[in-house]
Amino acid sequence: DFRVVGRGLEACSSATFRQRLHNENKIKYEMKEQTVNKRAVSELMRLKAELQALRRKGALRSGPGWSSEESSPGGRSCARCRAELGRIMNRGAFCRACRLRVCKACREYSVRSTDWVCSVCHKH
Repeated sequence: DFRVVGRGLEACSSATFRQRLHNENKIKYEMKEQTVNKRAVSELMRLKAELQALRRKGALRSGPGWSSEESSPGGRSCARCRAELGRIMNRGAFCRACRLRVCKACREYSVRSTDWVCSVCHKH
């Protein structure tokens, strides 16, 4: 009789222990998930702020009726930073993504090759 009762108490405390352990693990998981979500939101806000800064600077002007050829009196300037482009030196090149002419300073190169896109397309 005593052994059966003893085992019952042991089984009860074991089940309680497993339940507590499960609850603690669940809480830890939820806290970790909240931390990851906060980091993701923070990163998203940082990227949005960078894009907004580029817009304020005049770098995102690819609306209808606008081309990189019209942005300066000479007709040749970078579509991102509005730097004057030359006829022979620093002529600028067209971004493969947005097809706008950009200077060397506004290019972002990929790690593995010599391919590049403009700074705004790189952010997107």
